[in-house]
Amino acid sequence: MNDNQKPVRFTNGQINNFGKILADDMENLDALRDINLWRNSHIIPMDNFADQLRKMAKKYGKDVIVAERMKRLPTIIDKLSRFDTMKLSQMQDVAGIRIVLKNVDDTEKFYRELIKKEKTCKLRRTHNYIEEPKRDGYRSIHLIYEYANKKKPEYDGLFVEVQIRSSLEHLWATAIESMGVYLGESFKTGKGNHKWRDLFSLVSSAFAYFEKRQPAKEHADLGLNRVYEQLYRANKSLNALEKISSFSAASQDILGKDKHSADHFTIISLDLDKHKVDTFSYDKDDYDEAMAEYEKLEKRGDRYDQVLVSVNKLVTLDDAYPNYFLDLKQFAETVSDMLDEYRTTSV
Repeated sequence: MNDNQKPVRFTNGQINNFGKILADDMENLDALRDINLWRNSHIIPMDNFADQLRKMAKKYGKDVIVAERMKRLPTIIDKLSRFDTMKLSQMQDVAGIRIVLKNVDDTEKFYRELIKKEKTCKLRRTHNYIEEPKRDGYRSIHLIYEYANKKKPEYDGLFVEVQIRSSLEHLWATAIESMGVYLGESFKTGKGNHKWRDLFSLVSSAFAYFEKRQPAKEHADLGLNRVYEQLYRANKSLNALEKISSFSAASQDILGKDKHSADHFTIISLDLDKHKVDTFSYDKDDYDEAMAEYEKLEKRGDRYDQVLVSVNKLVTLDDAYPNYFLDLKQFAETVSDMLDEYRTTSV
């Protein structure tokens, strides 16, 4: 979809009906066509808002990541099935922008600046999971914006979710999602092997203590040394860091690609059985072609995963979405360094 193309608008009732139909029949071609038209209409608001956020982020340094993503259709349907009362028209994270800053101080500073600044979107809701981490240890700031732009009123009312997090929070979030993919566990929904969930919760609290912020509630009274002690034991029981490091090797082939490409859209496709990652890149004007390929890949079955991402430079792609490149090396090294320090100081 280009800037001059008008979106196809649907009523809330029509949108909710698409969701109901596809929840029962993922092969319904009419509903698939319409929900993809609705989903694609979010790309212009997301792009425009992301451009504003990139301008704001420049003063925080060249390593700041501002990345966009569209929620995958299977993820949309799964979310509808997990929340019985949710209606598709009420889903506010179909379009998402992720901002990753160097540390949590910059994260909170950017957040305070953002909520005060005039934008083409209206702030509708805020969840500060840095002040109050989720039970699994997830930490980030989520903001829900409603698009309202006098220059493009045809997109008014569409929602864009913004996530702001520090680099450590980002490492944790992408690592837990990556291991969920590899292990076939739904850690993000609070399910899956409890030993792995406990390990990631402990890592989150170790990161929080390091950044002088609030850890998970169950670790609030432990203190840093006891968190490290429990994390050391959890890692030893699972051989977790060894497994994570070996999984990260699956992404090494991507590092040889051209780091200076200006492609606007990239489809990252993962073969779960072969642990193989492929990428397909498109110019900004080829968005319709990219979406057609993306929709084709989505139909291959549950042993494949794919995401359509847009990033300022291709070189930041594996930093912004290491969970899809399965590049967990940085996460494993960071936790390993923390445990080495604990072992050194506890002797």
